[in-house]
Amino acid sequence: MPAGGGRLDLWESVSRPSTLARDTWEWDGSGFRHGTWADLFDSSRRVAAALKRRGVERGSVVASVITNSHEAIASLMGAWFAGTRVASLPIIARGMSVPGYVAQLRRLVDALDAPVLLAEDRFLRLLPENGDLGADAVSYEELVAGEQRGEVEPLGRDDVIFIQYSSGSTGEPKGAMLRLAAIESQLLRLAEAMAIDPAHDVGVTWLPLSHDMGLFGCDLLAWATGMRGLRSAPERFIAAPRTWIEDCAMVGATVTAAPPFAMNVLARAAGRASSPLSIRTWLIGADQIDWESLTRAVDALAPLGVTMDAITPAYGLAEATLAVTLGDLERAPHTLHVNEAALLGGELETVVAGAPGSLALVSAGWPIRDVEVRTEHSGLGEIRVRTPSLADGYHRNEEETTETFVDGELRTSDLGVLEGGELYVVGRTDDMILIGGRSVHAREVEARLAGQSGIRPGNCALIDLRDGSGSIAIVAEVEGAEADVSDLALTLRRSALELAGIPVQECLFLPKGQFPKTPSGKVQRFRCRALLADPAVGTRVGGRPRR
Repeated sequence: MPAGGGRLDLWESVSRPSTLARDTWEWDGSGFRHGTWADLFDSSRRVAAALKRRGVERGSVVASVITNSHEAIASLMGAWFAGTRVASLPIIARGMSVPGYVAQLRRLVDALDAPVLLAEDRFLRLLPENGDLGADAVSYEELVAGEQRGEVEPLGRDDVIFIQYSSGSTGEPKGAMLRLAAIESQLLRLAEAMAIDPAHDVGVTWLPLSHDMGLFGCDLLAWATGMRGLRSAPERFIAAPRTWIEDCAMVGATVTAAPPFAMNVLARAAGRASSPLSIRTWLIGADQIDWESLTRAVDALAPLGVTMDAITPAYGLAEATLAVTLGDLERAPHTLHVNEAALLGGELETVVAGAPGSLALVSAGWPIRDVEVRTEHSGLGEIRVRTPSLADGYHRNEEETTETFVDGELRTSDLGVLEGGELYVVGRTDDMILIGGRSVHAREVEARLAGQSGIRPGNCALIDLRDGSGSIAIVAEVEGAEADVSDLALTLRRSALELAGIPVQECLFLPKGQFPKTPSGKVQRFRCRALLADPAVGTRVGGRPRR
């Protein structure tokens, strides 16, 4: 890696002989394919040649549903080698119907004017036969199978080469446009902040490559720095969470990463693992991290040698390519203790640790090199970011671009506070709901409600119906089919009123797997609102009939 202040050349980095010789392990659905980065580089050149044979022109946009296979990451890199731009489309979100997802893909493909849509063969086979996607659907496997190898002829540093679509936590996915220079800047600064040593570090990930944390923070970071890397798949982790620990033990992982929800899942599976771990940095990336959940996870992992000192919180966004802040690599995360009741009302009141009614906010660390972070107000306010890795706006969305990117500064819609130079993230501005003229921070209330017996942890949302009535509803996923929803609704309503004075008009209970969340575990509030408007969905308690 270049010294601090230098520049990373992505194409030179991924083709360096010392890098190509490093080991890789790639999950293929039944086991790990052990190879080297040279295997991926060779497959990428095959894809570049195949795209040119198909007539895909230089500078055009290749739409891709990027999954975690060897063929998928080779197709991403191969499309770049061929001088095309890649648009990463969202994978299907939890609870989303296949017809609704196909319609979303079609809208995005149309907006991109993409000649081809790339995806795994198994994905394409699941699509309805009449599901016209507006582009030629081509499998990754077909592209990699060719014998001819193309040259590395990418677009320039000032060109937009990647369009990262969000997973849609607050509305229709938006495509953040990233120049090559922004991606290189991010990889360089993230490698510095994480003190990556390619001679000794080994990375393990299962995070979806359709998400910026999985793609840039794990897979491309490992390849560009020349460290050894193992890539599993999100569906494998969800089916068997302990495989994450087992994979780390198998290859001697020193670096791994995940969003907070994964740590909650892992805490329940850690007791069934026995191999010690050698992880020096366990990066937890999110907008907000719950201290109690983090403590439970570390306690569960302690017999495997994991301590709180290894936990490194971080904050980032797709609009910043990825990372904005990162915690101390050698010390436990700092906490800021605040009055919980005041926070629920949208105010920040610091208190001493252990004070009655206190809540511990977890620091997301300090800005990485050349990144500036401030809040809209001197205390609690919207987080604003300036970074060399800033996106060039949203693809064909001038209104959102104008509102979000202002004079070179990113308006994040996240709420936070800076204390001693460290960023503490509290939630999002769209988590604030108005109750009788006062603002209430819904996120903290939801965390308490989701702890009620009968509710699946992390699967509960307070929704402002935004229909002019000022009504608030609860959408939640029940733990089992035997749940008494009438009693559960009464408990949730009483708790919401006692915690924050929130009168709940209606409760909508969903079966397992139907609560709307993004792949990274965020609530999709706009889809919760849509479910509340559909009388055929779930089981309702209270409220008016809806048309």
